[in-house]
Amino acid sequence: VYIEHMFPLKHGFPLWFPEPDSSCSVEYCCKGVLVGDVGVITSDGGFDFLFNIWLEAQDPINPDDLLEDFNSLPCPVQRIIPQAAFVPGPNSKVSVLYLHNCLSRDISFICKDGHKGAILLMPDGAYKEDLRNEMHLKEFIAKNVFSWYRYARITCGLNLDRHSLYVVTGNTKSKTWGIVTF
Repeated sequence: VYIEHMFPLKHGFPLWFPEPDSSCSVEYCCKGVLVGDVGVITSDGGFDFLFNIWLEAQDPINPDDLLEDFNSLPCPVQRIIPQAAFVPGPNSKVSVLYLHNCLSRDISFICKDGHKGAILLMPDGAYKEDLRNEMHLKEFIAKNVFSWYRYARITCGLNLDRHSLYVVTGNTKSKTWGIVTF
């Protein structure tokens, strides 16, 4: 439900398991998914981190077995936005209900179309980090994508289809959250 309505609006994938895989470096586990990460959305709803394109190969967040010809890209300007709640676009079918102190109240919801829906609660709010300009990425991705797939398939042993790798261009993080789909 979330992907059907939010992905076309460029609000990404929800991660059912947003915590980093414990096999990643301690540095990565402390920070979680970052803008510039390249990885795979797993079948159970996690993000399988491979490397970050804005960090040098020797950065402790990147793996030790990174590509020999790895090229990083200078980090572009990002914007970090404290976010109390998601605000949908004008053509969205998504409704937003602002709740304050929602954990101390009984809450009920009604699905108007009677078919399906989702509820995301972030009682402590969230922060959103996005690139201001993604256009500079296209040429860099086109130049490097084949070596990224080679790394993912050969070094990491992943069985990937075309279009399976993702470059993170933004994220929304919250220290507390709850989600329901129906």
